[in-house]
Amino acid sequence: VFQTVSRLEKLQKLIEYQSGMGSRDPNNASVWILYNNVHAFHEGMTLVADSALLNTDDNDLSAFVDIVIHLTDTTRIYGDFLYYNGSTRIVEVWGDTVTLVDGSTTLITDNLVYDRNLSVASYHGWGLATNGNNILIGDDGYYYSDSDFFEVFGNVVLDNGSDLLYTDSLQYSMVTNVATFVSPTTIKGDSVTIYSSMGHYNTSTKYAVSYSSSKVCGSNVQVQSDTMYYDDNIQYIIAQGNVFIQDSLNDLFCYGRYGESTYDSVRMFMVTDSALAIYVEGVDSVFMHADTIWAGLDTLNNIQFISASNKVKIFRSDI
Repeated sequence: VFQTVSRLEKLQKLIEYQSGMGSRDPNNASVWILYNNVHAFHEGMTLVADSALLNTDDNDLSAFVDIVIHLTDTTRIYGDFLYYNGSTRIVEVWGDTVTLVDGSTTLITDNLVYDRNLSVASYHGWGLATNGNNILIGDDGYYYSDSDFFEVFGNVVLDNGSDLLYTDSLQYSMVTNVATFVSPTTIKGDSVTIYSSMGHYNTSTKYAVSYSSSKVCGSNVQVQSDTMYYDDNIQYIIAQGNVFIQDSLNDLFCYGRYGESTYDSVRMFMVTDSALAIYVEGVDSVFMHADTIWAGLDTLNNIQFISASNKVKIFRSDI
C-alpha cells in the first residue's frame, strides 16, 4: 500500500513524506521508519532514498542509500547517507562519493554540508570541482551556489587544461574564471612559470597580476619585482618596484624601479628609473648606469644590442 502522510498540524514547515511502506518506531512514537522508494519534501526541496527515519517532533530526517536531493531545478546532491534538519534547513550528506551538481558546475567529495538558507556548500578532507575545462582540487572548501564561486584551502590545484596553479588558499569564480590568491602561489604555463604571494589570474584570458614576491621565469630569463602584470597572449611583462631581469644565457643582469620584457621569439628588456645593467664578458664585467636601458636579443637568444639614454655611465676595468 502506498502511504502518504502530511505532518503540518503540530509545527509549521514540517517535513512531508511518501513511502512504499512505513511504520512507527516501537520505542519512539514520534519516529517513522520509512522504506521502499522514500520521498521527502520540505519548502521546495525533494529528497529520494531507499529508506529513512523521520522524527516528526524534532522535524529531522535521516536517509540511507541511493540518495538524490533536488534543491532546485538545476541543483542536485547525490550520496549514500543524509541528515536533514527541517528547522535549520541544513543538509548533511556523506558516503564513498558525494556529488553536487549545480548547472554546469560539479563538486565531488565524501562529505558535504549544504545550507539552504545561504545556498552555500562546505566540505572538509578533499574535494574536486569541475566546470568546462576547469578542475579545482583542495582539502577544504566552500561553494557559493548563487554566484558559482569557490573558496578552497589546503593543497589547492587549479587546472584549466593548459595551465596549472598551485597554492594553499584560493578564491575562484567559475563565471569570470578569475582566481584570487593570498598565499605563495605557482602558476605553470606553456612558456613561463609565475610565482607570487598575492594576486589574481584569469584562466580564460591568461592575464596575471601579482602584488607581492612577483617572479616570472621562462627559458633562460627571469623577471622579479614587487608588482607585476603578465599577459600570456602577447607574452609581455610590466614590472614595478625593485625590478630585476636576468638573462642567464648571456650573463646579463638589469635593475631598475620599472621594467618591461617580452617573451616572444624576439626578446626585449627595458629598465628605467635608476637603471643598471651588468654584462659579464669572460672574466670581466661591463657596468652601465642610465635613466633608461634597453637590451634586445635575436631569434637565437644572443644579445643584439644594449643601449642607454640620459645620464649614461659605463665602467669596465680596462676602460
